[in-house]
Amino acid sequence: ILEQKNSALKEILEQIEIEKKRVKNDIYANIDKLVFPALKKLRKKTSPASVKFFDIIQNNLESLTSSFGYKITEKKINLTPREIEICNMINAGLTNKEMSELLNISVHTIESHRIRIRKKFGIIHQNINLFTYLQYLNESD
Repeated sequence: ILEQKNSALKEILEQIEIEKKRVKNDIYANIDKLVFPALKKLRKKTSPASVKFFDIIQNNLESLTSSFGYKITEKKINLTPREIEICNMINAGLTNKEMSELLNISVHTIESHRIRIRKKFGIIHQNINLFTYLQYLNESD
């Protein structure tokens, strides 16, 4: 009887995984077909300074089916909203200078946020690039 229950449980878990993949694919297809075309049209009509925000929005939509957002907003990490925003921009490949211009804060402030982010992720005194670490979080589903 226990073997039958284990077998049934495995089948249920497999079905759940299949359904999760289907939902991810559906979300991505809808974003790709419905949202991206509208976003591209809007992007053409904005100022050059705003183009970076459109890149960030597009990057976020592309990673919507990943667990990156969930991982960086976990309670145990306790990132502030600004730190989450900066992680998102780092993940999108922006430089400290680009982030400071977009957020209207100094490069020094960006660097301070990066140090606090590294502390919260536990990589403060390790030879790990923050961009690479965030990319790893984005890919490890």
